[in-house]
Amino acid sequence: MESLGDIKTFENLAAALALGFVVGLERGWSFRERGEGTRFAGLRTFMLIALLGGLTVILSNALGELVLIIGFGALALVLAAVVLRAGAAAGGDHGITTVIAALITYSLGMLSGLGLYTIAASAAVVTAVILGLKPVLHSWLQGIERNELAAALKFLVISAVVLPILPDQGYGPWAALNPYQIWWMVVLISGISFIGYFAIKWTAPGKGIMLTALVGGLASSTAITISFSRLGSKSEGLRRMLSAGIVASSTMMLLRMLVVAAAIEPMLAQKLLPMLAVAAATGGVAAWRIWPAGEKGAVNLSELSATSFDLDVPLRFGALLAIVLLVSAAARAYLGDSGLYLVAALAGLTDVDAMTLTVARNISLGLPLSLAAGVALTAAVANTLVKAAIVAATGGKDMAVPVAAAFVAMIAAIIAALLIF
Repeated sequence: MESLGDIKTFENLAAALALGFVVGLERGWSFRERGEGTRFAGLRTFMLIALLGGLTVILSNALGELVLIIGFGALALVLAAVVLRAGAAAGGDHGITTVIAALITYSLGMLSGLGLYTIAASAAVVTAVILGLKPVLHSWLQGIERNELAAALKFLVISAVVLPILPDQGYGPWAALNPYQIWWMVVLISGISFIGYFAIKWTAPGKGIMLTALVGGLASSTAITISFSRLGSKSEGLRRMLSAGIVASSTMMLLRMLVVAAAIEPMLAQKLLPMLAVAAATGGVAAWRIWPAGEKGAVNLSELSATSFDLDVPLRFGALLAIVLLVSAAARAYLGDSGLYLVAALAGLTDVDAMTLTVARNISLGLPLSLAAGVALTAAVANTLVKAAIVAATGGKDMAVPVAAAFVAMIAAIIAALLIF
């Protein structure tokens, strides 16, 4: 009768074979057009390599862990010898990718031999997907221009290198200046411009613009406004689409306010619902009316890239945000609750979420519900007016007129709802 240990061993080897099958299936399919004897490694080879990895783990239990290193090194030498003998050019694709895939498959077999099925299965699927995406990745890589690559690297520096090392705490008077939050807005504006550019390049301009507007509006409609206004200043054919996108992102801002309020204080969300819902509906209709029917828009990608990849505007906005945060903190410190409307107007110059969160939390501390709702709406109106000014200053008349008309209608809807409800 087999012991439980033997059954577990067979399960591990079966898992190794299955994972070798996953990777080998992709490699075999890729080489399916080649004649017998010209394929570097196919389905059977990868299954056997994975099985070898599992068997090596079993041997290491008796002979020591050094067997694992020797086995891996020996396989690497064999694969290298096969590649050198066959010649990378002779077979067309007898290169390093398949060798690396084979070594990964051997490692998957070892992981299965150790019983680490979840890690091994995940790695096998990811490996197969990466191998299968070769045509897509190569096509995508060939379509990237030098300035686009440079811009991507710059964005990675400000987002993945600079941002993580900045302290996420307040400094200066009233601890008003948070380096992490200020730089996050710089990254956000740059990122939206970056994503918007590639969305326009790789899709129909209209689809890319509206998708960027709706998704970006969930993060910051102010950032969308800055980015789209800059794009519009260089792309006349896209101005109506970009204007509609700005209005749509502001509609998302109002819906985001409701979600934030509901998460902290449901009573505030209930109080704000009529005003924000009516304004959001008005904004949605306005965006639809602004959108150019049947117009695709001409895109000058060279001018568009120069605008999208420029860090000057995001950096200036970061400096402005620091000033607004400092002034808002001073007003709150010296004026207290009586100055909440002024603070809301100042805070709304850059963001509405901070003010919404503040008043929602203070309701439980005794802040009247009606005052809290009024302050939150003041921030929303101030932010809307600021975005209209940004469009007028950056995007020009062609964008400023439809956006201003839509924003006036949205503000009027808020006032009308206040009077009715």
